[in-house]
Amino acid sequence: MGTTKNSSKVRLLDLSRTVARAGRVPSGIDRVELAYLRELLSIGLPFYGLIRTRLGYLLLDTRGAAVLFAAVDSGASQEECISCARAVAVARSPRALLGRLLRRRFGSGLAYVNVGHSNLTRRVLRAVKSTNGGTATILLHDMIPLDFPHLQRKGRAREFARRMRRVSRHADQVVCISLAAQERVAHHLARFGRVPPILTAPIGAEVVLPDGAALPPDLNLSRPYFVAVGTIEPRKNIGFLLDLWGEMDSKAPGLFICGSRGWGCEDVFGRLDAGVANVTELAGLSDPALSALLSGASALLFPSLAEGFGLPPVEAAALGVPVIANDLPSLREILGNRAVYLDVSNPYSWIEAIKAHEQSPPERDSQAFEPPAWEAHFKMVFTVT
Repeated sequence: MGTTKNSSKVRLLDLSRTVARAGRVPSGIDRVELAYLRELLSIGLPFYGLIRTRLGYLLLDTRGAAVLFAAVDSGASQEECISCARAVAVARSPRALLGRLLRRRFGSGLAYVNVGHSNLTRRVLRAVKSTNGGTATILLHDMIPLDFPHLQRKGRAREFARRMRRVSRHADQVVCISLAAQERVAHHLARFGRVPPILTAPIGAEVVLPDGAALPPDLNLSRPYFVAVGTIEPRKNIGFLLDLWGEMDSKAPGLFICGSRGWGCEDVFGRLDAGVANVTELAGLSDPALSALLSGASALLFPSLAEGFGLPPVEAAALGVPVIANDLPSLREILGNRAVYLDVSNPYSWIEAIKAHEQSPPERDSQAFEPPAWEAHFKMVFTVT
């Protein structure tokens, strides 16, 4: 991707999240960690991967990281990926001896990079900083657990706050993926005592070629339909869309909800199980299949209550698909005028917009919106790490 080759330090990419979530449909954060792994494999400079397991830590060299990436890319399960990592690891240690492992393996110039919000433990950060000149670069996607604790799993906000205190104390560089996210990151880290240098570098969004053959063969796409993408959890606000479809009559367009079931939405799960007229739940679609479904949609619907970036609407806009979204600062920052922004406190404005797009969808123009590129992101980040 043309990344600047800063060879002054050996990079150590934390891959704990990639292994922990192996075998699942990747979330937005998962995609970012995989993009970093793919990029480091492509630029030809030596790097290492760090993986936390139940038994301790595994250290992979570039060759081992390539083997692990192939396993993850093939759909291997978490257990299979852990076994793979153990087989190719060049070193391992109990958790308490991680610092000694890193000091022995890396004399100086270690640049630890964590982009998955995982494994941000005091032990890891102290171990990195115990090496001669070791630095920690942490990518923070958002501060949603602190800004919207009521939308989180029980205890999530408290644990996230602990992680952010560690970032405030130990990080040498923080990377944010939007100016909107940067503002919230700076606000909260200041509360914890120290704001490290912050670099804002929007993440990339890649257009996946549509493959209609990858869609379920019995899917009826003969009439207008809309698509919602994202894990079904409270902040994604899928219940709001079910309410809209309940308000519309039986002639309402189709709605495809594409995302795995998360947590805290038992009422939504119950409604989906009971059946909502003209609504179909589709989980586990491949990227080419989802791209094909989106390409034929009247619009992507995105009523999310909070986002640090918002990959689904960015990817939809890159395909030339109209976007109807909740009015969030991060979406306006990235999408500009390529979306229709509506407040979720006014459901009838959404119904009117849906009917308008159903009856007279805007003309497609995939050339009008160019999403942020990974090349620019990596050039910025790897220049300072």
